[in-house]
Amino acid sequence: MPRPGKTDQQRRAEQAAGLHIRELLYQPGPCRDQWEEVAAEIKPGEITQAAVCQVLALYMWEHAIEPDTVTDLPRRLKDPVSKALRGVAMSPKLLRHFLGAFRFSDAEVTRIRGLYRGDARPSVIVGMLPLPEQRPSYRKPAFDTLKLQEHHWLGPDGLPVRHRTEIILRSRIDGLTSYLYRFDTPHARIKAVRGGEAGPLHELGSGIWAVELQFPHPLKAGEERYIEFWTILKYDVAPPCEMRRGTHERIEHLDVRVEFHPDKLPRSIYWGEWAHYAGPDNKLIYRDKFSLDEHRAVHRYVEAIERAVVGFYWEW
Repeated sequence: MPRPGKTDQQRRAEQAAGLHIRELLYQPGPCRDQWEEVAAEIKPGEITQAAVCQVLALYMWEHAIEPDTVTDLPRRLKDPVSKALRGVAMSPKLLRHFLGAFRFSDAEVTRIRGLYRGDARPSVIVGMLPLPEQRPSYRKPAFDTLKLQEHHWLGPDGLPVRHRTEIILRSRIDGLTSYLYRFDTPHARIKAVRGGEAGPLHELGSGIWAVELQFPHPLKAGEERYIEFWTILKYDVAPPCEMRRGTHERIEHLDVRVEFHPDKLPRSIYWGEWAHYAGPDNKLIYRDKFSLDEHRAVHRYVEAIERAVVGFYWEW
């Protein structure tokens, strides 16, 4: 549980800094090399937390922050390090230990400090959706999303007119044959540009329709595929004034852009985060005001999202 007395802004800042440190420890580079050098076991796609604690303990012993007679220091660090890397909580003292122990670049240190102060926008967002395996209908995903670009255009009447999607995915299985694209209107036409061929429109239920994008050949486990397609939109009834993306799984390198027509510009526009995408928990939990650029557009890039619903919403 969060410590009493913390504001939402403080909790978000600690979360942002901790999740950013996790990304830097996960990515190939000098910081990952440090914990791998002392790790008893390294699993693909994971950070060995015990090794991270060992690096921190070695630093604290060497700089007399803790006496070297405290041989169980790595074990004592397990809980606070776990909370920090999960974005739950991180004390200023632990932040200083991370910055001292690991070989972050000067730019990375500046970025982490800015996130911890709340001066910078988070680069990783972990939301409040249930863990994937906690869902009743959970099925292990057949692929990982390495990159997702969502570019959205609105017409002179303020209604969405087209949408461009670019995805890079990596198959987890042998024999992956397609990507299922879901959307909220039957009045849409899908134009595949690269990486797949669009099948017929079909209804999934609960107001959701889908098109299967068939790959030229079945993908092998570990094989990557780039897909690009356009969605030509026509709404009879105006949809909500938002462009959101929700996911229970992790999405790497999410890029969201919304462009407005010069004859219909919004009065205000925000980057938002929601507790859920449906039901009573479909509530806004955070917002950040944005301004249109010279192309009458807003844009946000994040390194990753997990269990989150994020996007832009606007007011006329």
